[in-house]
Amino acid sequence: MLEKSKEWHERRKQHIGGSDAANILGLGYGSSLEVYLNKTTDPEPIEQNEKMEWGTRLEDSIRQKYGDESGNDVNRGNEYFEHPKHPWMGCEVDGVIEGDPRGPGVLECKNVGTFMRDKWDDKVPEMYLIQLHHNITVTGFTWGVLCVLIGGQEYRSFEYERDNELSAMLIQREGAFWKDHVLAKIPPDPTGNSADLIARLYPNANDTELTVTDDVIGDALKTFMSERDLAKQHKEAKEDAEAIVKNYMGEASKGVYDDGDTTIAINWGSRAGRVGFDAKSFEVDHPKLYKQYAKTGSSYRVFMVKKKKLKIEKKREAIK
Repeated sequence: MLEKSKEWHERRKQHIGGSDAANILGLGYGSSLEVYLNKTTDPEPIEQNEKMEWGTRLEDSIRQKYGDESGNDVNRGNEYFEHPKHPWMGCEVDGVIEGDPRGPGVLECKNVGTFMRDKWDDKVPEMYLIQLHHNITVTGFTWGVLCVLIGGQEYRSFEYERDNELSAMLIQREGAFWKDHVLAKIPPDPTGNSADLIARLYPNANDTELTVTDDVIGDALKTFMSERDLAKQHKEAKEDAEAIVKNYMGEASKGVYDDGDTTIAINWGSRAGRVGFDAKSFEVDHPKLYKQYAKTGSSYRVFMVKKKKLKIEKKREAIK
């Protein structure tokens, strides 16, 4: 597996990168709070998985495909770039395109699954477009190309000239984020996709009990409970529908439903069971070894919200 070095992580903490820019603008998979935490704290370790490994390995193939198709020379992006006027902006690129009359260009390579095909129809998803323009801005190049391999078999490329208005906006927004949040050590307001990250801001709980009087917090609590109840209802409805279909399928592994307007494929095949580890039995049979290798995980906080019942006195007042 291809691991990133400690130096690589430390260097990224000193700059806003291309994927950070998309998150700051609310267009990425992550959030601005995630960017803030990654710049101000030690980042959470990322477990390299097979998808990430193949994404890295296929970069060379995508890079070579672009070179063969365009006739340009492409150097692997081993250099780390820092903006000459705005040192908090930095980037790594997947390749530097050379041999073009316009001068060097940025090459970005993406490897995505087939389920993402429609998002790449004649356009680039906004988050990747922001990443490309951030990298063009940092390098000072005037153009760039974003290549994508879809499902391991469909190749597409998109070429863009530098957009000076977009570059100016990125410099302004990223600069404000760096000054107002990273340097000031003030986290940005959380959003829905950053709720789990807040535990990194406040990892430990004390015995304090707050009396909440802020109506904004009250509205958030009511919304949370309402949406939680709806999610439970949807889950139950989904499970009921699943049971009906599975009962109809019986031992069949595949099926197709077609009512003339909608075609739905059904797959309920068999898979090999997972190999597990019986920790309890191992502890009984080998107590010394179990004690030697057992690890206690870090403590964590549990978030629960429930509606309290009215006290008897309040109930009586309500009846009156």
